[in-house]
Amino acid sequence: MRTISDKWVEKIDFDFSLAKFKEEELSPHDKVKELLYEIGKEESFISEKEIRLNGERLDVDWKRVIRGVPVKVFEVQISGNIHQALAKLKHCYDMWNSEPYIIIEENSRQKVEELLNGTFHEIKDKLTVITTDQIEDFYSILKESVEAKIKLNL
Repeated sequence: MRTISDKWVEKIDFDFSLAKFKEEELSPHDKVKELLYEIGKEESFISEKEIRLNGERLDVDWKRVIRGVPVKVFEVQISGNIHQALAKLKHCYDMWNSEPYIIIEENSRQKVEELLNGTFHEIKDKLTVITTDQIEDFYSILKESVEAKIKLNL
């Protein structure tokens, strides 16, 4: 039976991109984009950042196959134009039938809900609204899970 020492596990680089950057070097927006990118890779998606979309850029998408269309699309909206972010997500839904996600600070929830009840009512039941805190919490849990799998040799 093989065992892995705790000392060895602590030295493993899990290739989580955030480990490559000092946290203070990333803006809050870029930090959340990195988290989404890494979560996608760990969940066995082809994860991409800064995807061109009709002259604009989509923050993150996840695909099942390289030449396929995005299965899930993400816009991180910590500050800036929520309307524009929702427009990009709606366009992705219309073009590719992608699952749209908007990542916001909790204080932006009311503005998103207003837009979903009006201009963007077509994607109201399709869009998932997630807070930045929820993404950070999920990433931490996922990282612990990866570490546990390695430690247990699973």
